[in-house]
Amino acid sequence: MDPARRAVLRRAMLCSPIVNAVADAMIAELPPPERDALPDGWLVA
Repeated sequence: MDPARRAVLRRAMLCSPIVNAVADAMIAELPPPERDALPDGWLVA
């Protein structure tokens, strides 16, 4: 995914507390190698 699309996706996830909570739950379920590949700003916990 290119950086511009990634930025738009992250902004969209931050728009709603419900969407943000779902996204955080999805990120928490990722296997460690995939979670480690995410940008630091995406991880809340």
